Amino acid sequence: MEIKGSIHELELKPGAMVEWVFVPMKSGTYNLRCTVAGHTEAGMIGKITIAS
Repeated sequence: MEIKGSIHELELKPGAMVEWVFVPMKSGTYNLRCTVAGHTEAGMIGKITIAS
């Protein structure tokens, strides 16, 4: 399967696995956060750094 465009949400059943492979288009550091209500405030945040 190939998905093109933005991925806004993934939901998996217990025990399921998914592999996400992407090709970065631009170097930089980007903020990540969970968009479920209250999760960002609870600390579900992170950063990803893309280096060339």
